Amino acid sequence: MKNSMKKQLILNGVTGYKKNPNQIKIKDYVYEISDELRIRLKIKNILLFIEVLVSTFIYRYIMDKEYDIFYKEATLDQWKQGLGVTMFFMLTVVVLFFVTSYILIPNDLTEEDIRLIKEE
Repeated sequence: MKNSMKKQLILNGVTGYKKNPNQIKIKDYVYEISDELRIRLKIKNILLFIEVLVSTFIYRYIMDKEYDIFYKEATLDQWKQGLGVTMFFMLTVVVLFFVTSYILIPNDLTEEDIRLIKEE
């Protein structure tokens, strides 16, 4: 399979198309996926949820601990530091998304892993 199929699975990897757990819809195509790939996609989605949740709590903890002031009382340096912390955590979530996805979705997708069923 092409490398573009892996990219599409990374970005659109949600199963359960029309209540069939082994089907996935990517753009205008419906694919049948293997049980192993379905389990990997579920694990990926669960890990991404946990990563975002944990990152959010860490972000809130840091922001509440370090920058617990009213916005009218903040100086320009405090605004810059708060914006820097926000951008850092947003970048962390994006990096974790791609790292987790690339680790869990195999590079060598075969016809046994994913097969085109129909075009809509």
